[in-house]
Amino acid sequence: MNRLHQSLLALGLALSPLAALALEPAVPASRPLDAYARQQLLGEHKLTVQWIGWDDLAQAGQVRIDPAGAVLAVSGTQVGEDKRLDVAGHITALVEDGFVFEGAITLQDMQGPGTGTCVRSGRMHFTTRGIRQYWRLQQMQSPCGVETDYVDIYFSGI
Repeated sequence: MNRLHQSLLALGLALSPLAALALEPAVPASRPLDAYARQQLLGEHKLTVQWIGWDDLAQAGQVRIDPAGAVLAVSGTQVGEDKRLDVAGHITALVEDGFVFEGAITLQDMQGPGTGTCVRSGRMHFTTRGIRQYWRLQQMQSPCGVETDYVDIYFSGI
């Protein structure tokens, strides 16, 4: 729910379910994967979430992207001392600044406050901007709390 929707509810005004959906951020329009884009995405890539290693690529996990018919299969893991990130699904389309991923992203916290498993699932958007050498998940707000999770898939060769 975005701020406008929350403000309207606080004033006692309600939106229809369809209008409320229109206020949520959407994954951009997409196009099919072309041969060049497929080539850039295929293979092994580093995978990180900031809670494991705080951007220390020596602690990065691995994600593998392989052809699977009209889509690209995505499967990867990053394991830290007390946390684990798993990514499993498919890249189904390209968008201007990245790609559309459909699947599940699971973050497990194995000790301390907030211990448990948090799963994002569905259609998500990864983008790259400027001189970044990675695609970042745009649905960063944890569905399980107030945390922001930076899930990154690095370009090949990083």
